[in-house]
Amino acid sequence: METDDLDDLLECCRIIAAVGTPSRSAGRCSPRTGPHEPPPRPAARPEAEWALLPPEEHEKGMRSHGQFHRDLAAGGHRILAAGPLTPSAEATSMRPDGSGGALVTDGPFTESVEQVVGFFLLETDDRADLVRILTEFAARGELIELRDMVADDEHDHGAS
Repeated sequence: METDDLDDLLECCRIIAAVGTPSRSAGRCSPRTGPHEPPPRPAARPEAEWALLPPEEHEKGMRSHGQFHRDLAAGGHRILAAGPLTPSAEATSMRPDGSGGALVTDGPFTESVEQVVGFFLLETDDRADLVRILTEFAARGELIELRDMVADDEHDHGAS
């Protein structure tokens, strides 16, 4: 989503938090194609607990995400992709069935207290500064896991 107005961004985030995905009929809030997608729903809690929080807690999370975006931009870090994920209950899981095939089931892969509700694919020239920004974001109540992508040469495992 693209906006120069923080109030518009917060309104869009409220819509995302309420219904999961903004629709074109939602007025100012419409998905943007391209590398910068809406931020994930902030949830340092299980999905069901997040849904029951009062609106002021949702707004606090949206403000935290707004600050996170400003901090990234100020540090020269780039968001290559980001987006909210559907609830884990809507997942489809595939796993080995033990006899050479795979079992496909509806629902999350594992039962877990922590759930991934969104992601950011970031590019940076200053990992230490990025870690600083992520640490500040976490201090505001977000659960964050930073992982590097495997470089192509690391993925080859010696293949030529």
